[in-house]
Amino acid sequence: MKRIYAFLFACCLLSIANCFSQGTWVQKANYGGATKAEEIGFSIGTSGYMGIGTNNLLPNMEFWAWDQISNTWTQKANYIGHGFWNLVGFSIANKGYVGTGNTASFQATQKDFWEYDPVTNTWTQKANFGGVSRCQAVGFSIGNKGYIGTGIDSLSNCLQDFWEYDPVINTWTQKSNFQGGIRESATGFSIDNKGYIGIGGGLHK
Repeated sequence: MKRIYAFLFACCLLSIANCFSQGTWVQKANYGGATKAEEIGFSIGTSGYMGIGTNNLLPNMEFWAWDQISNTWTQKANYIGHGFWNLVGFSIANKGYVGTGNTASFQATQKDFWEYDPVTNTWTQKANFGGVSRCQAVGFSIGNKGYIGTGIDSLSNCLQDFWEYDPVINTWTQKSNFQGGIRESATGFSIDNKGYIGIGGGLHK
């Protein structure tokens, strides 16, 4: 009987431990590059990629990969696009995509769009983003397509248009406007075959 009680007690402890182990944060190796803000990030396979942005308000185009298995950072080829603040980044299959953003001011918004190949460690320019140039847009991928929308244009107007990128034919197609209204600095992600956008601001100008 004592053995049965001991077994039940051990099961209870294990159950409690599992409850407390879920939903926790574990610190990993610090980012390999310089401290910065306005970075972008995406994942490909078991690696995460972060970079671009500003360091003390100056452009920093460094780009780094984090390996989930070894918990180490490796510097990759610098981003060679135009913008360095408030860009959009996402991945499709085994490639990364980065674009839009701005330079020293909101009036210097960009619409160039680039593909990163982790195998060759190279950046290749793709078709410019289909809408007007912008920064602080939101982006994500669903299946084999990428999406960018909302943000702020060169006249500091908030936007709500939404676009789809097809990497196979390298073209942009406009989709239905974001129904949440004009929006900048929102957050977006995808789950299965749907995208989600929320928070952000809408009265920038």
